[in-house]
Amino acid sequence: MTGKTAYITVKRTKTERLPLPGKGALFVCLGVIILFLICSSFRNACELTRDDFIEKLENNKKITETNKALKVELLAITQKNYVAFAAEERLGLKKPTEEEVVILK
Repeated sequence: MTGKTAYITVKRTKTERLPLPGKGALFVCLGVIILFLICSSFRNACELTRDDFIEKLENNKKITETNKALKVELLAITQKNYVAFAAEERLGLKKPTEEEVVILK
C-alpha cells in the first residue's frame, strides 16, 4: 500500500483542577450563613412592621369607640331629656316609682 499517511493532530487542553474540598465547603458554609442572616433580618423587619400595624389598629379601635361614645352623648345632649340621660348613664340613677315618691304640700 502506497499512499499517503494521514496524521491526526490532537490538541490537548489543560484540564482545570477542581478546588479543594475544604475551600468549596467553606464557600458553601459562608453562603448559607449569609443567606440565614439575610432571611433573619427580613423576618425581624416583617415582625416589627406587623407589630406596628397591630398597634395602629388597636389605636384606631380605641379612637372609633371613643368617637361612637361621643356621638351618643352628643345626640343625648341635643335631646330634651338630657338630664335623665346623664342621670342614668353617668350617675346610675333611675326614675323613681310611685311608691318611692313623697309629695309634700
